[in-house]
Amino acid sequence: TVSLNQQSQAELWSAFRCGRRMEVFIIKESDESIEAQLTKHWDSAYIHTRKFIKNSDYLEIHDLMSGDFDNFNSAFHFHPECKVILNADTIIVKREHVELKIEAAGGKISLEDYNFAEDFNILRTSSKINISFNKELSVKISWK
Repeated sequence: TVSLNQQSQAELWSAFRCGRRMEVFIIKESDESIEAQLTKHWDSAYIHTRKFIKNSDYLEIHDLMSGDFDNFNSAFHFHPECKVILNADTIIVKREHVELKIEAAGGKISLEDYNFAEDFNILRTSSKINISFNKELSVKISWK
């Protein structure tokens, strides 16, 4: 998810998790990629353009933010059974026989704990990565 000034792009009202959501417009779509724009139909302060590019060995996510803001954050949340390791500007995620390598260009990575909701009122501590960026971010996720 991408947030602006620590606030979600969607508008959520209280604990009911309902509210206005952003509109999504697909710009380009092919077998290898998809590009879309997200806009708030009630507030056109910025436009979020996101592009996914897939390959047999990796997935790339490109975010471009247009508008007068420059304090964005992209978050990736992981299941508690995943082992998440921050190594300089690279994240390694391990679970059973799978290993992911996450690299970010254009942002600063931090590793944090969060409460994973396993079931109703049952929380487990898990890891998430936050990537703070200004206008543009490229994330590459590769696997073995």
